[in-house]
Amino acid sequence: MRQETSALIDEIYQLTLDMSKYSPELEKDKAELELKQEEVRILWEQLAELVCAEHV
Repeated sequence: MRQETSALIDEIYQLTLDMSKYSPELEKDKAELELKQEEVRILWEQLAELVCAEHV
């Protein structure tokens, strides 16, 4: 599980870095940014579930 946790953290970090390349003022970037934010939200949920499962 430790590898899964680490992989999720790495993926969240990479997506967050990717999001910094977008400009929310630009319409095409705004849509892409919203998709990335949703991906990050889902990954955070998965990470929370994984961490909770480790401590049960």
